[in-house]
Amino acid sequence: MEKFTTYVAEANKAFNTADHLIYVTYPVLRDNKLLAIALEHLHTALLRGMAALLYYDVSYKRISVFPSEFTSQFRLFKESSAKRYGIGEDLCLVISDVAEMVQQRRQSPIEFSRKDTYVIASPTYKLRTLTIEKMKKYLGTTKTFMERVNHVYAAYDGRRH
Repeated sequence: MEKFTTYVAEANKAFNTADHLIYVTYPVLRDNKLLAIALEHLHTALLRGMAALLYYDVSYKRISVFPSEFTSQFRLFKESSAKRYGIGEDLCLVISDVAEMVQQRRQSPIEFSRKDTYVIASPTYKLRTLTIEKMKKYLGTTKTFMERVNHVYAAYDGRRH
């Protein structure tokens, strides 16, 4: 269960970093590159939170295997863990959208900043934009998710002591 606690700690750290970047640093600096950096941290928070819940389920034998790749983890999370922990379809959409955007950014031949927008081009030059409003929406949904993850952790920690 050490992995579970590690995943929870990493998810919380990444979420807090993304939250600080969006609500504290961005308003001061107004640099749109911070949106992309916050997106990366948010992606880490979502992946680690999802992994924590999956690992928790594996350790209690609710699911048989912990998949190593994102697509399998996400599918298993959506089909079993999300329902068990009362996580809605809106969060699954955010996880999928954030993962897609991060993947596109990693493969992007070009990224640039426009007024209040960070633009990411796909290899086929399909453009996706990242705005402060979109990041705040993602953070709000992720905050609810992190509360669920921390609730499971608190219940586990209470049983452990």
